[in-house]
Amino acid sequence: MNFFKSQKKGYNEYCGYIKNNKESVTERNQKVLVTMSMLYTGVLFFYTLIVPIYFADWNVTGIYQSFLLVQVLAMLYVIFRFGKRLRSAVEVNVSCLVFQIYIMIFVITVSIMPVEKDQPAMYFAPIAAALSIIFTYPLVGIILANLLEIIVLDVLSFLLKTKEVFYVNFFASILIFLIIIYITYVIYGSRIREYKIRQRIEKMSEMDMLTSIYNRAATELICQEYIRRHAEDGFAVAMIDLDNFKQVNDTLGHPVGDKLLKDVAVILKEAAGSQNIVGRIGGDEFLIFFKRGNDRDTIEAALKQILQKIRIIEFPGSRVKVTASIGVCLVNKGEHLNYETLFSRADQSLYKIKWTTKDNYSFYQEERHE
Repeated sequence: MNFFKSQKKGYNEYCGYIKNNKESVTERNQKVLVTMSMLYTGVLFFYTLIVPIYFADWNVTGIYQSFLLVQVLAMLYVIFRFGKRLRSAVEVNVSCLVFQIYIMIFVITVSIMPVEKDQPAMYFAPIAAALSIIFTYPLVGIILANLLEIIVLDVLSFLLKTKEVFYVNFFASILIFLIIIYITYVIYGSRIREYKIRQRIEKMSEMDMLTSIYNRAATELICQEYIRRHAEDGFAVAMIDLDNFKQVNDTLGHPVGDKLLKDVAVILKEAAGSQNIVGRIGGDEFLIFFKRGNDRDTIEAALKQILQKIRIIEFPGSRVKVTASIGVCLVNKGEHLNYETLFSRADQSLYKIKWTTKDNYSFYQEERHE
């Protein structure tokens, strides 16, 4: 009973890992897909050269070379398509599955042809295992892909080969299928444990100890990485600075000031939502990075919520009032700005509000238009 519980827990962790780290899993799969396509293209060129020499007596030279040419074109398309920028999770995962099945069709073809020779599918087992391990996608996808490969191999073996070869291929494919599922489960379990440990260590170094949001270094790094991956997508940077924070520290004490910073961090996280990035830049300055999918109306609604909630913060027994000044730089889809430029423009808008009205926000685009 404990064994099944542990296996169920491991499976849930595996599913949770893929669900909660979709972007990093997608990026890893895409890199593996491009790398494997490059390697496989090299293998295909080499294989094209040796086919006329070693397989001429099989009378399949033309079939092999035509099949190789189609695969070369397919691999070049994959390299061109996925080598430039990060694609969607669905496209990458489907492409990985298609790539695996495509490679296995070639392996099965090599194992079955020529029909006259009674060789078993010697290449199938190790390549099937390798392909199942290098890509990271749901366990159901791995099972379905390998089942499809096994069915194709066994059906062709039954139709084209002797009974002896069919039996060998059938029992070997069933055995390797079970081994693949077990190996995949064990290896992914190890990856998940390693990931959790690394994530815990990284989180300790990335978090601001007072407010439990990202510190300045982590905020800059995460934003820069996101911009690099999604350079053509729209996003925005909002700089938030508290008004009268020094007065809180001077009149009410640093413990009250620290609690204020914690409360503001909670307000920012609630307004920004879980998909966007919230960090403390230093002192009483914060930053929100709005990822793609946030239009101007959505961003303004979040900023108004922030201003309203900070405005109603009270300090019993004191007349000190705290508000916030916010500067925003919005990047429309198709524009190309680096993080430093975004930060600088948002900072300019922030200080326009800071030294005029306070308790408000300003977009850099409006400022430039004026």
